[in-house]
Amino acid sequence: MKDSAPSPRRLQYLRDYRRRKRSIRLWQVCLLAGLFALCGVLKKSPRAWRDGGWRDILGLTVFGFLCILLVVGPLLDTSTFFMAGFSASSPLAVYLAGVPVNCVHGSAVALTMLLFGKPLLDRLRRIQIKYGMMEP
Repeated sequence: MKDSAPSPRRLQYLRDYRRRKRSIRLWQVCLLAGLFALCGVLKKSPRAWRDGGWRDILGLTVFGFLCILLVVGPLLDTSTFFMAGFSASSPLAVYLAGVPVNCVHGSAVALTMLLFGKPLLDRLRRIQIKYGMMEP
């Protein structure tokens, strides 16, 4: 059986869907680029992340939790908000419904950084010394 061409209505739907999907991805990428820029600024700051030991690991743990709770979680909630359609009162409901999930996700990131932060930082420091990265 031969497949027929999609109807014009279906083609228009697919074009609109791809356009919406692409626009959401663009601002997500821009927001995450800003987050990575913030990480770079914190890395270059004179006091933060320099002393070594548990201070670095606790800093990673707190930073990871707060980034998930305040940046990545609302980003995912906003994606849900745009995909599901919206009314005047739905943004608050979507964001409040996402807070428990964001807390669980942030706690998982914090626990991962607490358990695996030291080996990760040791490997990163080794690579920085070996290749001469991040030198003033």
